[in-house]
Amino acid sequence: MQRAALIRVLSAFRTVATTTLDVEACVLPTHLRLRYRAQNTITRLHTLPQKHPIWSALRRAQRRRNNRGSFARFPLSDALKTMNLERLQEIEMIDPTPLPPWRKEAFSEIEIESDRELAIGRAETAQATADIVVYSDASGRHGHLGAAAVVLNNSLETIDSIQVQVGPMDRWSVHAAELIGILYAINVINKIAIRHWRTSNTRVRSATILSDSKSALQAVQNPGKNSGQQIIHAILQAARNTKTHGTSIRLQWIPGHCEMPGNDTADFLAKDAAIPGKTHPFCFLLSRERAHIRQGIHAQ
Repeated sequence: MQRAALIRVLSAFRTVATTTLDVEACVLPTHLRLRYRAQNTITRLHTLPQKHPIWSALRRAQRRRNNRGSFARFPLSDALKTMNLERLQEIEMIDPTPLPPWRKEAFSEIEIESDRELAIGRAETAQATADIVVYSDASGRHGHLGAAAVVLNNSLETIDSIQVQVGPMDRWSVHAAELIGILYAINVINKIAIRHWRTSNTRVRSATILSDSKSALQAVQNPGKNSGQQIIHAILQAARNTKTHGTSIRLQWIPGHCEMPGNDTADFLAKDAAIPGKTHPFCFLLSRERAHIRQGIHAQ
């Protein structure tokens, strides 16, 4: 059917080779198109949570992909033979179940101002009203991505900061790196709140995270079946834990490269973190920070 259609489209002779027609029309051969669709379907199935019923069929297909002899043919196993199972295990999980409507909001407010000058003015107001202001940013360098979060005092000196190397650009997106920066900004807030409680026996009531990524803030505001969902869920869970212990967090957008010292410092630290070998990778720091925050929350 594809050959007949290509002959009509290209006004070619009936004796022309099918391969020539495919190349001339820039159309994949039928068997490659079928393989591509099968691989795409398998990849999407592997993003489902492990508790999903389809995973029993996926595991059975993985066991039978190398079978030889008179075994019954299993189309899913045949398609898996053309794929790398190790790369499939690295795919991000995307939970298709919606969030319950009765859930409590993790952030007190997520402000995404469309006007640049007005956003800068509101960021300056947040600096004067919030107990803690954290700047988060992500950037790339030498083919790698880095993320950072930083807190400055009134003298524009760094009080606390964290840097993390996200990973190579061919496996991580800038969008995911910006989300990781927001996640670690919440961890910085927790560390400062715990330290403030231990020294003065008073709680930090409000904190503001300033990020120059609109897409990251919009993803946190409306979490759905998108890339970076696991990081978004970790952000929401960390914010809810912080809110439970008396600190409400706001997310606010600021324009990038707006000559705000905190944003410039976070951008510099993110670029520095992107250099391979200078900082710990994201997976290592995430496990360490979770343990640290968990111990601090229990102590608080």
